[in-house]
Amino acid sequence: MGNLDPTATVKSPRGSFPSYPIGSVGNALQMLLMLRKSPSLRVTEVSHELNIAPSSAHRILAVLQQFEFVEQDVTTRAYAQGPALLDIGLAAVSHLPVRQAAHQLIRNLRDVTGETTELCILDGPDVIVVDVAEGLLPLRVVDDLGDRMPAHLTAAGKAMLSRMTTADLGELFPDPEEQLHTVTERSIGTRALLDQHLATARELGYATNLGEAGPEFVGVAAAIVDETGTVHGAVTLALPWARAADGFASHLGPQVRRTAETISTVL
Repeated sequence: MGNLDPTATVKSPRGSFPSYPIGSVGNALQMLLMLRKSPSLRVTEVSHELNIAPSSAHRILAVLQQFEFVEQDVTTRAYAQGPALLDIGLAAVSHLPVRQAAHQLIRNLRDVTGETTELCILDGPDVIVVDVAEGLLPLRVVDDLGDRMPAHLTAAGKAMLSRMTTADLGELFPDPEEQLHTVTERSIGTRALLDQHLATARELGYATNLGEAGPEFVGVAAAIVDETGTVHGAVTLALPWARAADGFASHLGPQVRRTAETISTVL
């Protein structure tokens, strides 16, 4: 078996590129990780964050662009996630056991309620949408695969957090005095208020989002938990505020909870 030459030229079907030391691979991976938290990157901020020369940052981004891991906006010159990166992420998501177990069941729930139904998972303190059954009504909530949101702002996030152990919850929110990120006047802004919401979710078996992530929509979600107590995800119904009549959560919550419980038995 041959040895890996760290200075070897990398070739793609589209041509050859200059040689770079293996350290540039690490910088390239860090750039891709930066895109998890920011919708776009500029050469200057990448250079500052990674402590590399702007010319080096530009060259690596150019290689990533050639392989379609990033794409550049011709107007702003900023770099965003490219189709190759999204394809890899979607391929990984499609093989998640919880997604395979939930795929048809969330569509069944969508058909019954008419509302957008989603499967979400936790990634640290964030929630990621990994499957969507879009609502059937003209006015509906539209989310995309891969959408990310702080867990404390969403029904799905609160549903999953409510089923975590105190120790695991403490790892995600280590500072009980921490002020949490808010986006609307209804957003949960403190750990103490979050704990109150989680206690209610444990009691009901589902959690709600009443305009906490955005003023136009609400949601209700239940966690998918296996027999060992491991949280695998959450089922969410998301609907426009205009259809959120009094008692919508008490009506839809049990349906969402039953779907989550059924998914748990399939895992």
